[in-house]
Amino acid sequence: MNDSVLILLSFITISNAFNASQDVYYELYTNDQPLTHFHNLLTINNDNNRSEPIAQSPFNCNRPTRIYVHGYRSKRKNFVKYAEAYRSKGDFNFIAVNWLAGSQTLNYYKARNRVKIIGEELALLIENLVRYNQLNLSDVILIGHSLGSHIVGIAAKRIQSGRIPIIVGLDPAYPLFSKSKHDERLSYTDADYVQVIHTSIGQLSIPYPIGHADFYPNYGRDQPGCSKKSFQGPVNVLEMPDIQFASDFITTGFCSHSRAHYLFVESLTHNCFLATKCGSYNEIEHKNCTSSGPNVFMGGEVDQLLTATEGIYYLRTNSEEPYGMNCSVANHSNDNDELRN
Repeated sequence: MNDSVLILLSFITISNAFNASQDVYYELYTNDQPLTHFHNLLTINNDNNRSEPIAQSPFNCNRPTRIYVHGYRSKRKNFVKYAEAYRSKGDFNFIAVNWLAGSQTLNYYKARNRVKIIGEELALLIENLVRYNQLNLSDVILIGHSLGSHIVGIAAKRIQSGRIPIIVGLDPAYPLFSKSKHDERLSYTDADYVQVIHTSIGQLSIPYPIGHADFYPNYGRDQPGCSKKSFQGPVNVLEMPDIQFASDFITTGFCSHSRAHYLFVESLTHNCFLATKCGSYNEIEHKNCTSSGPNVFMGGEVDQLLTATEGIYYLRTNSEEPYGMNCSVANHSNDNDELRN
């Protein structure tokens, strides 16, 4: 048996052992501690079901709370990027939901089928924060990337103590999710306001609009700086025609898929992502957006998130950092006067 087979079997063994109630970690980053340190909100056997799991944590209910959930085969370094960006904005409880033990499997099907239970575990954590730490749900924003977008959607559906005001879905995963099954994926019904940023439609992410406001940077595909190769129409990553096609697809798709991270994090620190409102999703598909309403900024913090009316939006970005192309407009905007809180 060669090394590659042994590695594959080891991944499968690890994935079978995944237990969401014990293998999901909730890493709290605050301004009280350096970025290299975090507090795990669950400390006794990492059991989310114990009666008072977070009473001794540095969680502060007077701070706004931002909860980020990563996607399939993500990396820990993203946690710190988000934590650093929010630290630059002010004093937050930033919680990174770490389900790396369940997302690193080579078997995407297994990872996708863990979305529901992880969403339910996250809902339980939020309920415990409300009950024992006086979390105010009106101060919460949920952010998810790829499979994480659907995890936060399911968590929001399950919360009984109130309603989540804002969800940001970053390139929500497409394979094995159905347009008609809203209960299994992120939907505009999951929060008062759902913003979705699409960067790899027809490849790895849901192409059609599922939020109140759906943004399509560069028409949602082939992000600048990624491979020039284009894959038209919906692609089933589980049915690749050959190894070379799969390799090219993964190189192209994952670059565009990951770009959603960079765009949103940049929007937190310096939002230059002014977007044009299009007439319909059909204009995104045919790459001919015509201005059909006021321009708004994509992403950002709560003040900018709430300025986007319902609809479909298009914008161009640069091929490298800084990705935003409308900094002159952003620099002359007065948040207090022009952005609704």
